[in-house]
Amino acid sequence: MGSLHKSRDAVVLVLPARSVVSVPVWVESRDPAIVQEMARLKIEMMGLVSSERVTEDAGIDLLAVVDDRTLVRASVFPPDLPVSAAHLTGDSYVPSPLALALESDAIHIWNEFGDTVAAVCRGSEVICWETNHAQTKDELGVWIRCLLAELDAGGFLPSAASIVDWSGLITGDLGLPRLPVPPSARIDGPPIAEKQPTAGWKPLTRRKEEDSRRRRSLFAAAATLTGGLLAAGVIGAMAWSWLLDFRLHHLRAEYAAKREATRPLRESANRWMRVERAVAPDFFPLEILHAVSKCLPSGGAKLTVFEITDAREPGGQSEGARSEDSMAQAAAFSVRLQGQAQNASLATKFLNNLSANMKDVDWRMATPSFQPDNTASFVIECKRNGTQTH
Repeated sequence: MGSLHKSRDAVVLVLPARSVVSVPVWVESRDPAIVQEMARLKIEMMGLVSSERVTEDAGIDLLAVVDDRTLVRASVFPPDLPVSAAHLTGDSYVPSPLALALESDAIHIWNEFGDTVAAVCRGSEVICWETNHAQTKDELGVWIRCLLAELDAGGFLPSAASIVDWSGLITGDLGLPRLPVPPSARIDGPPIAEKQPTAGWKPLTRRKEEDSRRRRSLFAAAATLTGGLLAAGVIGAMAWSWLLDFRLHHLRAEYAAKREATRPLRESANRWMRVERAVAPDFFPLEILHAVSKCLPSGGAKLTVFEITDAREPGGQSEGARSEDSMAQAAAFSVRLQGQAQNASLATKFLNNLSANMKDVDWRMATPSFQPDNTASFVIECKRNGTQTH
C-alpha cells in the first residue's frame, strides 16, 4: 500500500491509484468559491461521497477556466489507510498519478500493484484516472476505448491527445497517435516527478492524533491561563474587598450627614401625610365618588355600594423608612363599586366610561350576574398604586 518519497524537506506518501477515485467535472462558473461548492454537490449527487465525508475526504482542484466554465478534478480519498499501511506516515498524501512526471495532453497507461492505470492529462494537469484489473489485452482495449469515448463526450479529452503505453498491453488502433516509451521503462512505469503537489487530505488516524495533540496543547495552555487568572483573581478580590470597605465607610458617613440635614423636610412630609386625605382633591373620597357618579349611564344603572380603601402598606416601619416611602405611597388606594343595571350592556358602558374618564387607574369588572327580575348586578374594582400620578 503506497510508497514513501522525500521531496526536499517533506515526506510524501504516494497512494496507489486504485485507492483514490477521481472524476473530471465542468462547473458553469468562474467564481472559485461557487465552483468549490457546486463541485462538492456534483460528486455527492454522483454517489461518490456522502455529505458527512465530503469536507474531509474529497479534494476539489480547479484546473482551468474555459470560456465561462471551470474544469475541476474531484478526488475522493479513503476514510483511512488500511492496517497494513497504518505505520506509514508522511507530511503529505498524494495519489500516484499526481506524483508522476507525465506528458502533457496524453493518456498514460501503466501497471501498478497488479492493476492497469489510465491517467488523462489535459495540458500539464491530470484531470482524472481509472484502474482496471482485467487480465486480457482485449478486455483492456475495450476498457480504454470506453474511457476515451466517455471523456470525449463530456468535452474533457484534449484535442491533440496521444497515447503513452508504459505497460505494453494495449494493442490495436485507438484512434490516437502513440508516443514512444523507452523499453527499460516498461517495468517501472512513469518516473517520479521532482516537484510533488501538496494535498490537504490526511488519514482518519492521523487526524485523530493531531486533534488529540491539539486538545492536549489547548488543555495545558488553558490550565496555565486558569492558574494565572486565579492568582490574579485572588489578588484582585482582596484589593476590591478593601476598596469596598473603604467606600462603604465613606458612604455611611455621608448618609448620616445628609440624613441629619434633611430631618426638617422629612418631618414636614410626615405632617403632610396626616392631612392628605382632607386637602388633596385627587385622593378625597367625596371627589372620587363624584367622579364615579358622573360616569353612570343615565336611566338604567345605579350604585348600591361605594367602598374606598387605603392601599398603603401598614405600619411597623421605622420613622426613617416611613418618611422615605411616604411620598411614593401617597396615591395608593383601592375602590370597589357594586350596583345594578337593567342589562349587562349598561354595566359594560359604565366600565368604559370609568376607563375613559379616570385613566390613572385600571378598572376591572367581573362577569355580571343576573337577578330574578332580569337586572344585572355588577362589581367593578380598581387599585391605584403609589407610583401612579393623576
